Amino acid sequence: MRKVVLAVCALLAATPPAWAGDYWRGVAAETKAAVNAAERAFAANDQTAALAAVTTAYFGKFEGLKMEAAIRKEIGAKRAFQVEKLFGEMRKAIKAADAAAVASIANDLGGALAEDAAKLDAAAISPDVYEANK
Repeated sequence: MRKVVLAVCALLAATPPAWAGDYWRGVAAETKAAVNAAERAFAANDQTAALAAVTTAYFGKFEGLKMEAAIRKEIGAKRAFQVEKLFGEMRKAIKAADAAAVASIANDLGGALAEDAAKLDAAAISPDVYEANK
């Protein structure tokens, strides 16, 4: 019986958590989808919807799904601030009706999110970034 328990414990220790793999890539994709919605609303001359979509991208996805915290913990506060700043710049560009800036910032955000998500997934950072020993 003891051998069975040890074997099960060894198997569980060797098995990656259910969230391991591409969890953060999924969060990045959800966040980018909200950024894309902001771009589409902006292109349709709906500034209110564009600003709401950026707010959803930041608070509902990036921050709400703890990607910002994971970046801060694993990659660093400076990088977290850089990405966070892009969301603010996109809001300003939408308010200024600067189509070129909106497109450029959305592209920069997509690249930053994808790059950071790959690093977080490679490091197997838990979705609960404050979980002990993660």
